[in-house]
Amino acid sequence: MKPSKPDENGHEQLMGRRDFLKYTGWAAGLGATALLGGISLRRNTLPKAEANTMETYTSLPIRVNNPRTLGTWKLPAERIIVGPAYKPSMALLPSGELVMVALFGERVEGKLREWTGTWRSSDDGRTWSERTEITDLIGREQWLTCTSDGTLFATCHLLAGDINNPDAYTHSYIHRSIDGGFTWERTRIGPEGFPEGAGSTASRNVVELPDGTLLFGVACNQTILGYMWVSRDGGATWDKSVPPVKMGTYHDRPYDNWDGFFSEDFSFRAQSGKLLHFIRCGPPSPMYPMEDGRAVPSGGDGIDRMLRCESTDNGQTWSDLRDHGDYGMHYPRVIRLQDGRLLMTFTQRAVFYPIGLQAILSHDDGET
Repeated sequence: MKPSKPDENGHEQLMGRRDFLKYTGWAAGLGATALLGGISLRRNTLPKAEANTMETYTSLPIRVNNPRTLGTWKLPAERIIVGPAYKPSMALLPSGELVMVALFGERVEGKLREWTGTWRSSDDGRTWSERTEITDLIGREQWLTCTSDGTLFATCHLLAGDINNPDAYTHSYIHRSIDGGFTWERTRIGPEGFPEGAGSTASRNVVELPDGTLLFGVACNQTILGYMWVSRDGGATWDKSVPPVKMGTYHDRPYDNWDGFFSEDFSFRAQSGKLLHFIRCGPPSPMYPMEDGRAVPSGGDGIDRMLRCESTDNGQTWSDLRDHGDYGMHYPRVIRLQDGRLLMTFTQRAVFYPIGLQAILSHDDGET
Protein backbone atom coordinates (compact mmCIF):
# COMPACT_ATOMS: atom_id res chain seq x y z
CA MET A 1 0.00 0.00 0.00
CA LYS A 2 2.85 2.36 -0.78
CA PRO A 3 2.18 5.80 -2.29
CA SER A 4 2.09 5.55 -6.06
CA LYS A 5 2.37 8.15 -8.78
CA PRO A 6 -1.09 9.25 -9.95
CA ASP A 7 -1.85 9.37 -13.65
CA GLU A 8 -3.14 12.45 -15.42
CA ASN A 9 -6.60 11.79 -13.98
CA GLY A 10 -5.35 11.40 -10.42
CA HIS A 11 -5.89 7.63 -10.42
CA GLU A 12 -3.20 5.61 -8.69
CA GLN A 13 -2.29 2.94 -11.26
CA LEU A 14 -5.92 1.98 -11.72
CA MET A 15 -5.29 0.26 -15.03
CA GLY A 16 -2.37 -1.96 -14.13
CA ARG A 17 -1.70 -5.58 -15.08
CA ARG A 18 -4.94 -7.25 -16.20
CA ASP A 19 -3.92 -10.86 -16.58
CA PHE A 20 -4.73 -13.31 -13.85
CA LEU A 21 -5.07 -17.08 -13.58
CA LYS A 22 -7.54 -19.17 -11.71
CA TYR A 23 -6.16 -22.63 -11.11
CA THR A 24 -8.97 -25.13 -10.57
CA GLY A 25 -7.42 -26.66 -7.50
CA TRP A 26 -10.98 -26.76 -6.20
CA ALA A 27 -11.82 -29.34 -8.86
CA ALA A 28 -8.64 -31.04 -10.09
CA GLY A 29 -4.99 -31.46 -9.30
CA LEU A 30 -3.26 -30.60 -12.57
CA GLY A 31 -6.02 -29.27 -14.78
CA ALA A 32 -5.97 -25.49 -15.04
CA THR A 33 -8.32 -22.85 -16.33
CA ALA A 34 -6.95 -19.39 -16.97
CA LEU A 35 -9.21 -16.38 -16.66
CA LEU A 36 -7.93 -13.38 -18.56
CA GLY A 37 -9.10 -9.85 -17.83
CA GLY A 38 -8.88 -8.05 -21.15
CA ILE A 39 -11.02 -6.16 -23.64
CA SER A 40 -14.59 -7.38 -23.44
CA LEU A 41 -15.50 -8.23 -27.04
CA ARG A 42 -17.65 -11.01 -28.38
CA ARG A 43 -15.60 -13.09 -30.79
CA ASN A 44 -18.26 -13.09 -33.52
CA THR A 45 -18.21 -9.28 -33.67
CA LEU A 46 -14.51 -9.11 -34.57
CA PRO A 47 -13.07 -8.89 -38.06
CA LYS A 48 -11.83 -12.29 -39.24
CA ALA A 49 -8.15 -11.51 -38.76
CA GLU A 50 -8.72 -10.20 -35.23
CA ALA A 51 -10.97 -13.12 -34.39
CA ASN A 52 -8.22 -15.56 -35.36
CA THR A 53 -5.74 -13.66 -33.19
CA MET A 54 -8.16 -13.67 -30.28
CA GLU A 55 -8.76 -17.40 -30.73
CA THR A 56 -5.03 -18.06 -30.53
CA TYR A 57 -4.53 -15.79 -27.54
CA THR A 58 -7.34 -17.31 -25.48
CA SER A 59 -6.03 -20.82 -26.02
CA LEU A 60 -2.39 -20.23 -25.08
CA PRO A 61 -1.19 -22.88 -22.60
CA ILE A 62 0.35 -22.18 -19.21
CA ARG A 63 4.14 -22.41 -19.44
CA VAL A 64 5.91 -24.65 -16.93
CA ASN A 65 9.27 -23.18 -15.96
CA ASN A 66 10.50 -26.22 -14.02
CA PRO A 67 9.12 -29.41 -15.59
CA ARG A 68 10.99 -31.89 -13.39
CA THR A 69 8.05 -32.63 -11.12
CA LEU A 70 5.09 -32.01 -13.41
CA GLY A 71 6.82 -33.73 -16.31
CA THR A 72 5.60 -31.30 -18.94
CA TRP A 73 6.58 -27.93 -20.37
CA LYS A 74 3.02 -26.65 -20.60
CA LEU A 75 -0.47 -27.11 -19.18
CA PRO A 76 -3.60 -26.69 -21.30
CA ALA A 77 -5.61 -23.59 -20.42
CA GLU A 78 -8.73 -21.78 -21.48
CA ARG A 79 -8.43 -18.01 -21.17
CA ILE A 80 -11.78 -16.34 -20.66
CA ILE A 81 -12.16 -12.67 -21.58
CA VAL A 82 -14.05 -10.94 -18.79
CA GLY A 83 -13.30 -7.24 -19.27
CA PRO A 84 -10.96 -4.44 -18.17
CA ALA A 85 -10.30 -4.31 -14.43
CA TYR A 86 -7.55 -3.82 -11.84
CA LYS A 87 -6.38 -6.35 -9.24
CA PRO A 88 -9.20 -8.90 -9.36
CA SER A 89 -9.88 -11.28 -6.48
CA MET A 90 -12.03 -14.40 -6.54
CA ALA A 91 -13.77 -16.69 -4.05
CA LEU A 92 -15.55 -20.03 -4.37
CA LEU A 93 -18.87 -20.29 -2.49
CA PRO A 94 -20.02 -23.61 -0.95
CA SER A 95 -22.70 -23.73 -3.67
CA GLY A 96 -19.99 -23.92 -6.34
CA GLU A 97 -20.61 -20.38 -7.57
CA LEU A 98 -17.59 -18.16 -8.19
CA VAL A 99 -17.64 -14.52 -7.12
CA MET A 100 -15.04 -12.12 -8.51
CA VAL A 101 -14.39 -8.46 -7.65
CA ALA A 102 -12.04 -5.83 -9.07
CA LEU A 103 -11.18 -2.14 -8.65
CA PHE A 104 -12.45 0.77 -10.73
CA GLY A 105 -12.23 4.54 -10.29
CA GLU A 106 -13.56 7.85 -11.51
CA ARG A 107 -13.51 11.55 -10.69
CA VAL A 108 -16.58 12.97 -8.95
CA GLU A 109 -16.70 16.73 -8.34
CA GLY A 110 -12.94 16.86 -8.59
CA LYS A 111 -12.38 14.00 -6.10
CA LEU A 112 -11.42 10.39 -6.60
CA ARG A 113 -14.16 7.79 -6.15
CA GLU A 114 -12.93 4.23 -6.21
CA TRP A 115 -15.51 1.49 -6.45
CA THR A 116 -15.76 -2.27 -6.72
CA GLY A 117 -17.24 -4.17 -9.64
CA THR A 118 -18.33 -7.79 -9.40
CA TRP A 119 -19.02 -10.75 -11.68
CA ARG A 120 -20.48 -14.18 -10.93
CA SER A 121 -20.06 -17.57 -12.57
CA SER A 122 -22.00 -20.80 -12.00
CA ASP A 123 -20.09 -22.96 -14.50
CA ASP A 124 -16.55 -23.05 -13.08
CA GLY A 125 -15.61 -19.72 -14.65
CA ARG A 126 -16.41 -20.56 -18.26
CA THR A 127 -19.03 -17.83 -18.51
CA TRP A 128 -19.62 -14.75 -16.36
CA SER A 129 -22.45 -12.39 -15.57
CA GLU A 130 -22.38 -8.77 -16.60
CA ARG A 131 -20.36 -6.57 -14.27
CA THR A 132 -22.30 -4.75 -11.55
CA GLU A 133 -21.17 -2.26 -8.91
CA ILE A 134 -21.22 -3.25 -5.24
CA THR A 135 -22.45 -0.05 -3.63
CA ASP A 136 -21.94 -1.39 -0.07
CA LEU A 137 -18.15 -1.60 -0.52
CA ILE A 138 -15.78 1.35 -0.19
CA GLY A 139 -12.01 1.39 -0.61
CA ARG A 140 -9.60 -0.19 -3.05
CA GLU A 141 -8.15 -3.60 -3.86
CA GLN A 142 -10.82 -5.72 -2.19
CA TRP A 143 -9.52 -9.23 -1.49
CA LEU A 144 -12.06 -12.00 -0.90
CA THR A 145 -12.12 -14.82 1.66
CA CYS A 146 -14.96 -17.34 1.87
CA THR A 147 -15.29 -19.36 5.08
CA SER A 148 -16.71 -22.87 5.33
CA ASP A 149 -20.23 -21.61 6.09
CA GLY A 150 -20.26 -19.33 3.04
CA THR A 151 -19.55 -16.05 4.80
CA LEU A 152 -17.61 -13.71 2.53
CA PHE A 153 -15.05 -11.16 3.68
CA ALA A 154 -13.50 -8.36 1.62
CA THR A 155 -10.51 -6.44 2.96
CA CYS A 156 -9.36 -3.10 1.60
CA HIS A 157 -7.77 0.27 2.25
CA LEU A 158 -9.38 3.65 1.61
CA LEU A 159 -7.11 6.32 0.17
CA ALA A 160 -6.87 9.67 1.91
CA GLY A 161 -8.20 11.48 -1.15
CA ASP A 162 -11.17 9.21 -1.76
CA ILE A 163 -14.56 10.93 -1.70
CA ASN A 164 -15.75 8.33 0.85
CA ASN A 165 -12.94 9.12 3.31
CA PRO A 166 -14.01 11.43 6.18
CA ASP A 167 -10.41 11.73 7.40
CA ALA A 168 -7.22 13.05 5.87
CA TYR A 169 -5.32 9.76 6.01
CA THR A 170 -5.51 6.30 4.49
CA HIS A 171 -7.08 3.58 6.62
CA SER A 172 -8.54 0.10 6.18
CA TYR A 173 -11.81 -1.84 6.45
CA ILE A 174 -13.05 -5.39 6.54
CA HIS A 175 -16.40 -6.03 4.85
CA ARG A 176 -18.65 -9.03 5.60
CA SER A 177 -21.47 -10.63 3.60
CA ILE A 178 -23.74 -13.50 4.65
CA ASP A 179 -25.75 -13.64 1.42
CA GLY A 180 -23.07 -14.61 -1.08
CA GLY A 181 -21.78 -11.10 -1.72
CA PHE A 182 -25.01 -9.31 -2.64
CA THR A 183 -25.08 -7.09 0.47
CA TRP A 184 -22.26 -6.12 2.80
CA GLU A 185 -21.58 -4.61 6.23
CA ARG A 186 -18.21 -3.11 7.17
CA THR A 187 -15.97 -2.65 10.17
CA ARG A 188 -13.34 0.06 10.27
CA ILE A 189 -9.84 -0.88 11.42
CA GLY A 190 -8.92 1.82 13.92
CA PRO A 191 -8.53 4.55 14.87
CA GLU A 192 -8.64 2.91 18.33
CA GLY A 193 -5.40 1.13 19.08
CA PHE A 194 -3.36 3.05 16.53
CA PRO A 195 -1.30 6.26 16.69
CA GLU A 196 -3.45 9.32 16.02
CA GLY A 197 -3.67 10.06 12.31
CA ALA A 198 -1.41 7.13 11.42
CA GLY A 199 -4.07 5.13 9.63
CA SER A 200 -4.33 1.35 9.55
CA THR A 201 -3.56 -1.59 7.30
CA ALA A 202 -4.92 -5.11 7.03
CA SER A 203 -4.10 -8.61 5.91
CA ARG A 204 -5.45 -9.58 2.52
CA ASN A 205 -7.29 -12.60 3.92
CA VAL A 206 -9.08 -14.03 6.94
CA VAL A 207 -7.86 -17.37 8.39
CA GLU A 208 -10.41 -19.93 9.60
CA LEU A 209 -9.44 -22.43 12.31
CA PRO A 210 -10.99 -25.94 12.53
CA ASP A 211 -13.34 -24.87 15.36
CA GLY A 212 -14.67 -21.94 13.31
CA THR A 213 -12.60 -19.26 15.04
CA LEU A 214 -11.48 -16.55 12.63
CA LEU A 215 -8.13 -14.71 12.68
CA PHE A 216 -7.48 -11.39 10.98
CA GLY A 217 -4.25 -9.38 11.07
CA VAL A 218 -4.29 -5.58 11.32
CA ALA A 219 -1.34 -3.20 11.56
CA CYS A 220 0.07 0.25 10.91
CA ASN A 221 2.61 1.08 8.21
CA GLN A 222 6.05 2.36 9.21
CA THR A 223 5.67 0.86 12.70
CA ILE A 224 6.14 -2.50 14.42
CA LEU A 225 2.54 -2.36 15.66
CA GLY A 226 0.39 -5.34 14.67
CA TYR A 227 -2.58 -7.21 16.14
CA MET A 228 -4.26 -10.51 15.38
CA TRP A 229 -7.97 -9.88 15.80
CA VAL A 230 -10.11 -12.88 16.77
CA SER A 231 -13.78 -13.62 16.03
CA ARG A 232 -15.85 -16.49 17.43
CA ASP A 233 -19.15 -15.51 15.82
CA GLY A 234 -18.34 -15.75 12.15
CA GLY A 235 -16.89 -12.27 11.89
CA ALA A 236 -19.97 -10.44 13.19
CA THR A 237 -17.76 -9.02 15.94
CA TRP A 238 -14.01 -9.00 16.54
CA ASP A 239 -12.01 -9.11 19.76
CA LYS A 240 -9.76 -6.09 19.46
CA SER A 241 -8.39 -6.29 23.01
CA VAL A 242 -5.61 -8.67 22.04
CA PRO A 243 -2.01 -7.60 22.77
CA PRO A 244 0.35 -6.65 19.92
CA VAL A 245 1.92 -9.62 18.17
CA LYS A 246 5.56 -10.46 18.74
CA MET A 247 7.61 -10.37 15.54
CA GLY A 248 10.81 -12.22 14.82
CA THR A 249 14.00 -10.74 13.40
CA TYR A 250 15.58 -10.79 9.95
CA HIS A 251 19.28 -11.70 10.00
CA ASP A 252 19.27 -10.83 13.72
CA ARG A 253 17.87 -7.36 13.01
CA PRO A 254 14.44 -6.25 14.31
CA TYR A 255 11.48 -5.89 11.96
CA ASP A 256 11.94 -2.61 10.10
CA ASN A 257 9.72 -2.19 7.07
CA TRP A 258 7.63 0.55 5.45
CA ASP A 259 4.83 -2.00 5.07
CA GLY A 260 3.12 -3.03 8.26
CA PHE A 261 3.47 -6.65 9.40
CA PHE A 262 -0.13 -7.14 8.28
CA SER A 263 -0.30 -5.14 5.05
CA GLU A 264 -0.83 -6.71 1.63
CA ASP A 265 0.29 -9.94 3.27
CA PHE A 266 -1.22 -13.42 3.16
CA SER A 267 -1.53 -16.00 5.95
CA PHE A 268 -2.31 -19.69 5.46
CA ARG A 269 -2.97 -22.45 8.01
CA ALA A 270 -0.95 -25.60 7.31
CA GLN A 271 -2.26 -29.07 8.18
CA SER A 272 0.11 -29.06 11.16
CA GLY A 273 -1.78 -26.09 12.58
CA LYS A 274 1.12 -23.75 11.91
CA LEU A 275 0.35 -20.39 10.30
CA LEU A 276 2.47 -19.51 7.28
CA HIS A 277 2.79 -15.75 6.83
CA PHE A 278 4.06 -14.00 3.69
CA ILE A 279 4.76 -10.27 3.92
CA ARG A 280 5.69 -7.57 1.44
CA CYS A 281 9.02 -5.79 1.77
CA GLY A 282 10.63 -3.05 -0.32
CA PRO A 283 12.98 -0.08 -0.13
CA PRO A 284 13.89 1.74 2.02
CA SER A 285 13.61 -1.19 4.43
CA PRO A 286 17.01 -2.50 5.58
CA MET A 287 15.44 -5.97 5.24
CA TYR A 288 15.01 -5.53 1.48
CA PRO A 289 18.57 -6.35 0.26
CA MET A 290 18.97 -10.13 0.04
CA GLU A 291 22.70 -9.84 0.80
CA ASP A 292 23.61 -12.56 -1.68
CA GLY A 293 26.28 -10.68 -3.62
CA ARG A 294 23.96 -9.39 -6.36
CA ALA A 295 23.22 -5.75 -7.04
CA VAL A 296 20.09 -4.55 -5.24
CA PRO A 297 17.33 -3.45 -7.65
CA SER A 298 16.09 0.12 -7.67
CA GLY A 299 12.89 1.61 -9.04
CA GLY A 300 9.21 1.77 -8.22
CA ASP A 301 7.33 -0.46 -5.81
CA GLY A 302 7.20 -3.24 -8.42
CA ILE A 303 10.65 -4.32 -7.22
CA ASP A 304 9.31 -5.25 -3.77
CA ARG A 305 9.69 -8.85 -2.65
CA MET A 306 8.38 -11.36 -0.09
CA LEU A 307 9.59 -12.52 3.30
CA ARG A 308 8.01 -15.35 5.29
CA CYS A 309 7.67 -16.49 8.88
CA GLU A 310 5.55 -18.94 10.90
CA SER A 311 3.44 -19.00 14.06
CA THR A 312 2.48 -21.96 16.24
CA ASP A 313 0.18 -20.01 18.59
CA ASN A 314 -2.42 -18.70 16.13
CA GLY A 315 -0.50 -15.60 15.23
CA GLN A 316 0.48 -14.13 18.59
CA THR A 317 4.22 -14.79 18.18
CA TRP A 318 6.15 -15.22 14.94
CA SER A 319 9.40 -16.90 14.00
CA ASP A 320 12.34 -15.09 12.47
CA LEU A 321 11.81 -13.89 8.90
CA ARG A 322 13.50 -15.46 5.89
CA ASP A 323 13.54 -14.80 2.16
CA HIS A 324 10.75 -16.20 0.01
CA GLY A 325 11.24 -15.96 -3.73
CA ASP A 326 13.21 -13.23 -5.43
CA TYR A 327 13.06 -9.52 -6.19
CA GLY A 328 9.87 -8.26 -7.81
CA MET A 329 7.71 -11.13 -6.49
CA HIS A 330 4.76 -10.30 -4.26
CA TYR A 331 0.94 -10.34 -3.98
CA PRO A 332 0.86 -13.99 -2.81
CA ARG A 333 -2.19 -16.25 -2.56
CA VAL A 334 -2.20 -19.86 -1.32
CA ILE A 335 -4.77 -22.64 -1.78
CA ARG A 336 -4.70 -26.36 -1.07
CA LEU A 337 -5.27 -28.66 -4.04
CA GLN A 338 -7.35 -31.80 -3.74
CA ASP A 339 -4.25 -33.99 -3.65
CA GLY A 340 -2.90 -32.05 -0.65
CA ARG A 341 -0.28 -29.96 -2.41
CA LEU A 342 -0.22 -26.20 -1.82
CA LEU A 343 -0.42 -23.85 -4.79
CA MET A 344 0.92 -20.32 -4.36
CA THR A 345 0.31 -17.70 -7.02
CA PHE A 346 2.18 -14.40 -7.00
CA THR A 347 2.86 -11.54 -9.36
CA GLN A 348 6.28 -10.97 -10.88
CA ARG A 349 5.98 -7.20 -11.22
CA ALA A 350 9.52 -6.23 -12.18
CA VAL A 351 13.22 -7.23 -12.31
CA PHE A 352 12.75 -10.65 -13.98
CA TYR A 353 10.88 -11.65 -17.11
CA PRO A 354 8.27 -12.71 -17.96
CA ILE A 355 6.23 -10.18 -15.98
CA GLY A 356 2.86 -11.33 -14.72
CA LEU A 357 1.16 -13.98 -12.64
CA GLN A 358 3.20 -17.07 -11.80
CA ALA A 359 2.70 -20.09 -9.56
CA ILE A 360 4.74 -22.52 -7.49
CA LEU A 361 3.84 -25.80 -5.74
CA SER A 362 4.69 -27.16 -2.32
CA HIS A 363 4.72 -30.92 -1.67
CA ASP A 364 5.52 -30.63 2.06
CA ASP A 365 2.71 -28.47 3.44
CA GLY A 366 4.47 -25.18 2.77
CA GLU A 367 7.86 -25.97 4.26
CA THR A 368 9.48 -25.54 0.83
